[in-house]
Amino acid sequence: MELINKNFSNYSAWHYRSKLLPLCFPLVDGPSNCISEEKRAEEIELVQNAAFTDPEDSSAWFYHTWLVGMGKSDDNGPDRVLAVKFVPGAAPAVLVVVSTPVPSSDLVITVNDIPAKAKSFKQIPRQPGTDRSCLWEAVLDGEPRSGDSIQVTLMVRALPLLVKVLEGEGPLEAAASGDIDADHENDLNCDDTNPNPIETSLENLPTKAVLEKDLQNCRDLLELEPDSKWTRLSMTLILKALDQKANTKEIEENIRKLREGDPIRKNFYDDWLSRESASKAMKAIVPQGSCDSLKDLGLTYVPKPERLALVTSLDLSGNNLWSTEVFLPCLRNCSSLNLDGNKLETVSGLEQLSRLKELSLRGNPICQNATSVAALEKTFPHISFTFTAKV
Repeated sequence: MELINKNFSNYSAWHYRSKLLPLCFPLVDGPSNCISEEKRAEEIELVQNAAFTDPEDSSAWFYHTWLVGMGKSDDNGPDRVLAVKFVPGAAPAVLVVVSTPVPSSDLVITVNDIPAKAKSFKQIPRQPGTDRSCLWEAVLDGEPRSGDSIQVTLMVRALPLLVKVLEGEGPLEAAASGDIDADHENDLNCDDTNPNPIETSLENLPTKAVLEKDLQNCRDLLELEPDSKWTRLSMTLILKALDQKANTKEIEENIRKLREGDPIRKNFYDDWLSRESASKAMKAIVPQGSCDSLKDLGLTYVPKPERLALVTSLDLSGNNLWSTEVFLPCLRNCSSLNLDGNKLETVSGLEQLSRLKELSLRGNPICQNATSVAALEKTFPHISFTFTAKV
């Protein structure tokens, strides 16, 4: 503290303080990087004095951001299986959606209560450097029959999720499909699309009172310094911490103002707006039906694409998507996809979508490249492409 009192701009001192306090004042039964609520409130008041002394000095604001965002750990709560779907075919498989990234060794699959052997586990999308994923495809050793019950659970910490291979007429491939367990029906569209710890909600009342005071201080300072980037950024994070849903409109307005005043980081703010828009839209997704709630949102990327693994028809038109590499492999059950009006120059990942029958790419830069268009049509003859506007 002596070094900070001598110089509020001492980045190293603030950083060291953020590492030392969780060891000296740990949050009981909380994440290891958090401090007790009493100490947290005390620190917020302390850093306000430093930050408001020089609003353009970013050192104290960084520490302020760490304090505001401290509410829960970086993950999305306890690990749990969100959805399971049986995928019939020459290599029958089970598609598993998990709430947080887990290694395939954590997945336990049984058929009719008998442990099922998996020939292989496929990480979707493939992520070099990590053995964890939120979406796994387990290729089974043998094909389940109509009426069989497939159950997937995690090795620890989670309840199982059951899927039944449905009875039906005709070959098994035509009749079989997976149902989401009724107890987990809404898990795929839950609003936890923000993995960043500085953007989590806060419910602790003592800290809430301190943050409300902090928020008012930020508002007062912005009246005097309307172009202060750090003040507006901190105010936005406080609004999210206090009540993201109630403050959505002001949060998005602040992000747009930050983008206007800080054009060098335009892409950062665009991605942030994408996250905000997707957070609301994900609630409207029907896990195994069609989805049009993600169109015309200005998305620069698709957050948590594994939540779309069971969607059969998806409309992502009117966004600012420039790559399909991460989200496209996750659309394992999609038969119709609309990507009109984006910024795609290439489309990668189609080779992993055996069920895709229709793909519309109108209004994308790729449509102006005759070579790319011809290559797509030749490589994927089973897909009906639309490159030009309908007459």
